[in-house]
Amino acid sequence: MHFGIGSRKEQGQKADRSKFISSYPVQNPSVTSTKSDSGEYTIEIPLKKPPKWMTFFVTFPEKKTVKLDALGSFVWQLCDGRHTVQDIVTELADHYKLNKAEAAASVDKFLLELGKRGLVIFLVKPVHEADAQAKAESVTPKKGPEEASAGS
Repeated sequence: MHFGIGSRKEQGQKADRSKFISSYPVQNPSVTSTKSDSGEYTIEIPLKKPPKWMTFFVTFPEKKTVKLDALGSFVWQLCDGRHTVQDIVTELADHYKLNKAEAAASVDKFLLELGKRGLVIFLVKPVHEADAQAKAESVTPKKGPEEASAGS
C-alpha cells in the first residue's frame, strides 16, 4: 500500500518538475541566433545534408529559420547556462507583470519545445564564465614551435 500524498505518478511528476525548474537551460552551440533592432531573435538551425543522389532533382535548404516573438526572445536570451528555469520564470513574470503560475506554464512549455527540437539543453550545474573561457581556450589550436618563434 502507498500512504504518501497523491499517487505515485503525481509524486514522480513533482520530482521531475523540481529537477526541471532547478536545471540550467543553455543554447545549443550549433545554432546561431541574431537579435534584431526590435530586440527579437531569429534562430538559424543547420539541417543535415541529404544524400547526394537526392539533390539531383530537388534542392534542399541548408538551414531552418525560426523567428521568436518578444516573450520568446526574452526567454531565449536567458538560456545562458547561468539562469535556472525558475530564475527565467521569475524574471519573465517580473518584467512583463505576469502571474507567476501563468509565466511558469508558458516558460515550461516553451523550453520543453526548444529542448525537443534540440535548440537548448538542460544542465544540472550552472556554466561559469571561467569554465566557458577555459573550454574556448582548449578548443583554440595552440601554436607550434615554429609558429611561436616566428611570432616573437
